Amino acid sequence: MSVNDVDKIDTLLANPKFDAISFVNELLPNEQSLENLEDCIKKLKLRSTRINSSIREAVRSYSVLGDRSEIILAQTQNSIVDLTKRIADIHDQATDTETIVSRFCEDIKPLDNAKRSLQTSIAALNRLLMIPKSIETLQASIERNDYHQCASDILALSSLFEYFQKYSKMDQIKPFYNQFYDLKRSLRNRINTELDSKLFRGSADESNIPICEAIDAFQDDFRFSTIELFCDKFLGPYDEAYRDSKLKDIKARFQWFKQRIDFFNKQYQKGFPKEWRMQYHITTSFCAKTTNHLLNVLNVTPNVKEYLFAFEYTVKFEQKMADAFATEDTVYINKDEPMPEFESTPEGIKEKYKYIFDRDNHVGRKIKVPANEFIGMIAGAFAPHMDLYLQAERESLDKVISTAGQKLSEELDNQNHILNSSTALIMAMKKTIDKCAGFNLAQSLLDLFLIIKELIIKYVTTLTRILPSRPRKDEHFHLICSIANTSSQLLTVISSLSAKVKDLVSDDTKPAINVEDARDSISGELKKQLVYLSDVIVKECEQPLIQVGNNQWREDDELDNTKLPQKLTQVVDDRFVLLDEWLFPDNFNRIRTTFVSRVVQVVHDSLFRTKNAEAQAARIIQSIKELKQLLIDCTKADSKMAKKRVDTEFAQIETELTVLCCPNVAMTGTYVTKARTPTKDHFVSILKLRGCTPEEITNYSQEYDQIYREMQAEENP
Repeated sequence: MSVNDVDKIDTLLANPKFDAISFVNELLPNEQSLENLEDCIKKLKLRSTRINSSIREAVRSYSVLGDRSEIILAQTQNSIVDLTKRIADIHDQATDTETIVSRFCEDIKPLDNAKRSLQTSIAALNRLLMIPKSIETLQASIERNDYHQCASDILALSSLFEYFQKYSKMDQIKPFYNQFYDLKRSLRNRINTELDSKLFRGSADESNIPICEAIDAFQDDFRFSTIELFCDKFLGPYDEAYRDSKLKDIKARFQWFKQRIDFFNKQYQKGFPKEWRMQYHITTSFCAKTTNHLLNVLNVTPNVKEYLFAFEYTVKFEQKMADAFATEDTVYINKDEPMPEFESTPEGIKEKYKYIFDRDNHVGRKIKVPANEFIGMIAGAFAPHMDLYLQAERESLDKVISTAGQKLSEELDNQNHILNSSTALIMAMKKTIDKCAGFNLAQSLLDLFLIIKELIIKYVTTLTRILPSRPRKDEHFHLICSIANTSSQLLTVISSLSAKVKDLVSDDTKPAINVEDARDSISGELKKQLVYLSDVIVKECEQPLIQVGNNQWREDDELDNTKLPQKLTQVVDDRFVLLDEWLFPDNFNRIRTTFVSRVVQVVHDSLFRTKNAEAQAARIIQSIKELKQLLIDCTKADSKMAKKRVDTEFAQIETELTVLCCPNVAMTGTYVTKARTPTKDHFVSILKLRGCTPEEITNYSQEYDQIYREMQAEENP
């Protein structure tokens, strides 16, 4: 910094935290700068003199201002008083203006009401004048058979008379009302005559559309009655041909209907507006007639074969009609529902981002909504004999179950790791539920669901029965895994089937559909299958496990405390590689606990049959640690919960071995603190394994009682 930097020097001097030493060091940073010391001092003194002059000038200015301050204050106070007075005047003027405006509005309001009333009166008079003119126009249109104009006139007059509905009995309005209804009656008769000549004695084309417009203008049941009359006459030949036909002719009925619909599309379709949905009404009329025919036929017990054929053919027809008359609806993604899982393939990623875009931008998706009113419309006529259907379905499903296990080589689904018979059974059950819905009776679905539950339980029990008795080959283990997977799949399937049935019945019937009993039975069979699989693997490695428990194994004649018998490691590793590939993840997790428990039990039993176990305990406990790690690795107990369960299974034998290894004086305390749930009987069994005499056991038992009481006292003071 140079002494000439006046602005910077002023800034430093004006700072309340001014540091003179830092200022001097910055002004004279080195020895060379001392050469200009005298010049700097002179300039600083000059700067100081100027500052003093500025201060004196400021003091004089403020002193002069102080002499005038009283005058300025008085002027300011007078200005404030004047301003306050002006504000008060403005407020008073605003209040007066508001009062004037309010009075003005009160004067205008009656005039505005009068204006509105006058406008309403003029509009009413105009409408009243329009009525006779419109009636004259309607009468002329009727005489000219101008049905398009008739439709417009009727709609206009209907709107006018709706306006005067309150005054319909007044002398000025009533004659017009009567005249209008007379004209409508006349027009209706003309239309019926016209339709009779056009529709029922030939065909119809676009020239029939104005007549339909006139019918719609009536805004009553005229359209419905016209459609009903047409359908009845159009399907008249059907009554004559099939009123007394047998069940075996059911196929011919539907073929006749198809031909009749084709004839309508060719001869009549252009003569009706699309919104009339003539094909739909013809179909519902056909269904109603067919139902009446079948009710008469089924008054007596039918032939079972003919009954089942007719029912299944009818259900197919109803499903086809439900699809043919399906409508479209738009559904939106609920932002609160969890996102579904998508595959990691490019197509799956594309679907995922489309899902996110549609959800965030409220983009709807078009879905097809079947016309489910057709379901059961005809098939309900078969309900009086539904016991025949249920018995036939039971036999059909039972036949699928009976084939399970007959050709095991063909049963395996090597891709999905389940049994092929289960796929056939599930598909058959779903089709059966769809067909049974055709009865349109909740009781039929309830009875069928009871049969389905019974047969699923029977099927799973059959799977348990066909488990290979002496599995040795990999193919045997593939079959066991597929059986367990199939049982696990049926746990989910029976819940989905119950949901399907619940969707088809009323809310009052839903509580009667219970699957918990069936799920319990299936879960019990699944547990048997997994326990069997676990026992088979344990049996394969039973001998080396016994050797681990009694410390009677050697490897290459060298003592190695860090390894396990080679056969044990090989069997466990090979089998669980296979299980990881073939078992469903849920079943793999289920078998982990069962297998670990069985392994620990074999080692534990071997340990308690070992003589001089105290001397062997040190090496056995090392082997136990290796065994636990082997099971954690092979059974993929990666999660914290899975490892905790494995630790729980090994906790008891680890405690027992720890007590065997510790000095006599620490045995009791070690057991009480290490055992998860210490008991005297368990402690005594360890003492016996250690080789204690009866007298020693008595002394240790007394010591146990004392330590246990002290521990309980600390926990419950």
